[in-house]
Amino acid sequence: MSKTRFDLENDIMNVWVIKDQVRTLLWRMYDHPEIMSEDEQMNHIMAVEYSLDLQCAKLMDTYCQVFELNEYASAEVKQRRADVLAAIEAKANKEDLPSFPVKSKKAKKQGKL
Repeated sequence: MSKTRFDLENDIMNVWVIKDQVRTLLWRMYDHPEIMSEDEQMNHIMAVEYSLDLQCAKLMDTYCQVFELNEYASAEVKQRRADVLAAIEAKANKEDLPSFPVKSKKAKKQGKL
């Protein structure tokens, strides 16, 4: 199934869910009558971090699908990209690029740089 811009928008909005998780965690850490141990705090923070990693990975995958990037590109698109890169490389090889002189260690010590 191909993803659309609506799927991308949905995944972007779902990243904001992590913000709500952080707010809930802050409530639990500072406003709840029971005090959390350092271990509990760290476990919850790591869980939020892991959730954010997963959500961002999903968002990036949807982005790649919508814009046909990486493994989601069609053979035609991959070939066109290869042709464009080859043309750029050929042009770069033909141009005379200026060479920059390398300063010697002696010049560096004498402050001539």
